[in-house]
Amino acid sequence: MAVLNLLPANLSISVQEGKTLLESLRQAKIPMDAPCGGRGKCGKCRVCLLQEDGSWISVSACQHTVTGDLTVLLSGEQSEPAGISYSEKPPYIGGRKLAAAADLGTTTIAVYLSDPADGRTLAVRSSKNPQISYGADVVSRMDYALHHDPAPLRDALRSELDRLLGLCAGDAGVSLSEIRTVTLAGNTCMHHLIAGLSLESLSRPPFTPAVQGLIRMPAREFGLNIHPEGIVTLLPCIGGFVGADTSALLLTCTPAANTTIVLDIGTNAEIALIDSGHISVCSAAAGPALEGARIRCGMRAEPGAIAGVRLSGSDLTLRTVEGLPPAGICGSGLLDAAAALLDAGILASDGRLRDADECDAPLFRRLARRLCEIDGERAFVLASELETGGNAVFLTQTDIRELQLAKAAVSAAADCLLSSAGLSREDVSKVLLAGAFGSLLNPDSACRIGLLPKDWRGRVQSIGNAAGEGAVLVSLDPSLAEKSAQFARDSAYLELSGDPLFEAQFLAELDFPANDLP
Repeated sequence: MAVLNLLPANLSISVQEGKTLLESLRQAKIPMDAPCGGRGKCGKCRVCLLQEDGSWISVSACQHTVTGDLTVLLSGEQSEPAGISYSEKPPYIGGRKLAAAADLGTTTIAVYLSDPADGRTLAVRSSKNPQISYGADVVSRMDYALHHDPAPLRDALRSELDRLLGLCAGDAGVSLSEIRTVTLAGNTCMHHLIAGLSLESLSRPPFTPAVQGLIRMPAREFGLNIHPEGIVTLLPCIGGFVGADTSALLLTCTPAANTTIVLDIGTNAEIALIDSGHISVCSAAAGPALEGARIRCGMRAEPGAIAGVRLSGSDLTLRTVEGLPPAGICGSGLLDAAAALLDAGILASDGRLRDADECDAPLFRRLARRLCEIDGERAFVLASELETGGNAVFLTQTDIRELQLAKAAVSAAADCLLSSAGLSREDVSKVLLAGAFGSLLNPDSACRIGLLPKDWRGRVQSIGNAAGEGAVLVSLDPSLAEKSAQFARDSAYLELSGDPLFEAQFLAELDFPANDLP
């Protein structure tokens, strides 16, 4: 056995020698970023190790084998083990019957604590999904579960849910034992993992959920420290990759006489078409680029993330989260940057970063000084080391390709959904963007790069975390659970995997809309 001394948490854990550092941290329930699933490709799981001479070296946790005691410096957000923020189960004190709800996202878990007696939200907490150390997307996590063991992913999710419930209870000044119900919404993979359902049917055509109806289970089976007789309700999934988060989201959408498209864009993009009371849904694997993963300098929308980029005079103006020096770029900033580079001619419509001598346009020439090569790859510097006070923030050609794949998948899926209903882009009167990414993105940039059709400019409205809101509605009024089940039964599910129309449309959407420069 070896001892890992973890900083800055000042926590010591015993682990087996011979395993990678990432595997050891997983077993200790320390959430680590590993978007590539631990294959040594993304470099996001880097930590610092203390050497005998007092110096530090940086290593990839997934590539470093533990052969003895180590002192490991983690980032602040990775230093707190999931599930140990509170140590004792508060005594049951009777009184109120509180309700909790959670949106189990691939990237983020959000928990809401409410009082059904008056409808007040008492506390809200969120955190990174601890499964990130098994991969950034559901495909990577499903692959791990199917070829290794689903239990670590299930337990990590349940433990983090329990931790967040404890934090919410602490924030609200109530006992965990006063929480009687927990309502869960999430994509189909998260839904199946936390419920302990088999993923086999999701891994092969026709990609169907193991269970599609409502599920109610005793909270004790989830290891949740709420009321001894507490109940967990999992809202119903609609299809293989349209999950309970969509059935929850639909509860928040007021039926409209006009044709409405609802998009919840994340690692997996779920799209719903509401037309004359009829609902049809589909999903597309957008990949994690829009949430900052698989982008060389990518990060979530956390302090220091470049969240906005615009052309200003002869240069770019950057907007960061909390106004801090740039530390990386998140999804909304990625869209803005691509739109600005398209307008300046730096980015060609086929996604290629142009050479500095390719164009004579004045703005191009002024911005071309930011073009360079980094590790043998074309790149555009958004913020230099001088501007950041640390490492430069830049976009590589590979980053642009990742964005193209994401935007093509979303756009093609929306087109296929409309086509299946005999409608066109022009028929859409309202576009609702749900989720954290949807609330941050600039609709004009989304239209400029082709994530959304240009015809939808002026029709786009952000509705925030609608999946979480829908789960809260059910927690306050349990009768709505059956309404969500009715949505799941009545919605027409369009499976795009292997669909020739989707594949052709996806290829057609890879290019960005043309710019005016040669």
